[in-house]
Amino acid sequence: IVETIKVEKPNLVIIDSIQTMLIDDISSLARNCVSENTCADIHISDDDKYIFVSNRGSDSIGQFEINEDGKLKLIKHIYACGKGPRNFALCDDFIICANQDSNNCSILEIKNGHIN
Repeated sequence: IVETIKVEKPNLVIIDSIQTMLIDDISSLARNCVSENTCADIHISDDDKYIFVSNRGSDSIGQFEINEDGKLKLIKHIYACGKGPRNFALCDDFIICANQDSNNCSILEIKNGHIN
């Protein structure tokens, strides 16, 4: 059981706080991203299958699948349709994202469990 999810620039660190052991440590960024990055927000889907994270340096939302052992698998990154995605909410089949540096909100679709 995953008890704690920490974001350490720019990695997602998954910790089992009951057994106090590291489960996973994975970058929240795409492999080819070279921009300086800070993460702002993180959410787990209602079905507990996915983690979504906002990346302010690359202006993206990242989606990761949560494997049975608690480790994460990158699914994809998608442009947040603005600069500096600060906060976002999972609302049914959509992500509503507040982009701080471009002063706009964007709505991203989730189709068949994946962001589009």
